[in-house]
Amino acid sequence: KVRLLKLYIFCCIFLFSLSAFSSNHQYAVLIDAGSTGSRAHVFEYEKSYVPIIHDIYNKSTSPGLSSYANTPAAAGASLQPILDEAALYLQNKGVPLSKVSVSVLATAGMRLLTLDEQQAIYTSVRNYIRNNYAFSLKDQDVRTITGQLEGVFGWLDINYLSNNFTDSSTTVGSIDMGGASTQIAFATTDTSQPENEVTLKINNKNYRIFSQSFLGLGQNQALSAMMANKESPSCYPENYSYNTQTGNFNFSTCSKIYTEIIENYNPAESVHPDAGQPFIAYSGIFYAYDFFNLLKSPTQNELQSQIDANCYLSWDTLQSKYPAMPTKSLANYCAHGVYFDALIYNAYQLQSTQLTVTDNINDTNIDWTLGALLYSLVQKEE
Repeated sequence: KVRLLKLYIFCCIFLFSLSAFSSNHQYAVLIDAGSTGSRAHVFEYEKSYVPIIHDIYNKSTSPGLSSYANTPAAAGASLQPILDEAALYLQNKGVPLSKVSVSVLATAGMRLLTLDEQQAIYTSVRNYIRNNYAFSLKDQDVRTITGQLEGVFGWLDINYLSNNFTDSSTTVGSIDMGGASTQIAFATTDTSQPENEVTLKINNKNYRIFSQSFLGLGQNQALSAMMANKESPSCYPENYSYNTQTGNFNFSTCSKIYTEIIENYNPAESVHPDAGQPFIAYSGIFYAYDFFNLLKSPTQNELQSQIDANCYLSWDTLQSKYPAMPTKSLANYCAHGVYFDALIYNAYQLQSTQLTVTDNINDTNIDWTLGALLYSLVQKEE
């Protein structure tokens, strides 16, 4: 009976392993090391003309890696909560960690640091992962990605989730609003700006993608630049106190401040979306539009009307209207709304009919890490 029991257990383990690895399923962990925090994504994927990718688990932690500029030795251990959870999840699925690649891809927060500061942090991260986990890790997989690539990854993600590569459909443009930078990317036939273009082949179809990132035009960096302006009270509700100043909202004055900030980066000179092309805006833009109760396809007039209806209220009245909203978020939504109005409709010159604002497509959250994995698989296939 003991021999039969051992045989039974062996067969169960064998069949479990066979089910996990007889298919073409592979696994990867990608960590989005953003300016305010890091999120680990566990992906299950199969290689194909259009790879089949599923984000099966994710977990976040804060603060972001860039906050360890003065204490780089502590950077690696800061990822322990999300690495532990990812490792446990995979082990519970019977997946050997040695078969799983891990990447730590940092964005605008790290771009603001010097190269020496970045490398000190990355050395800590690499050492910590290698000393504590059995993941497959290459030196080049812990790095700061360019803003251009971040834009491409976002474009790949939203078009993958929209099934545009499977159906060989027309694609949609991408507008990603982060804390430190913002990215715009779209397919184009224009070849006049090769420095801002990336070419890819997916499902036997060639794509030329314009992608540009503006470091400093992320919503938090733009907010900081606005607050340095002596007219900054015009971007805050009446009687809201901050930095020894008091808010006194005025749309036109606030819009002028943000327009000047945007013009310092000259987006209108380089961004020329193909006429009529649809765009999906997400991340920070989604949260602001959600606050103003404007999702799907909002017009510029609707956004401005909602800003007027909320932001001319006194601070006490606004807090009474949104009692559960964190104070800082509530105060900043007025400024963010004016900023996005100036950026999307005036600087990018998008028509209202071109814009969709959302945080998910086909019930899957938008996240550029899926696009990063797709990019790596497409490049390898070539």
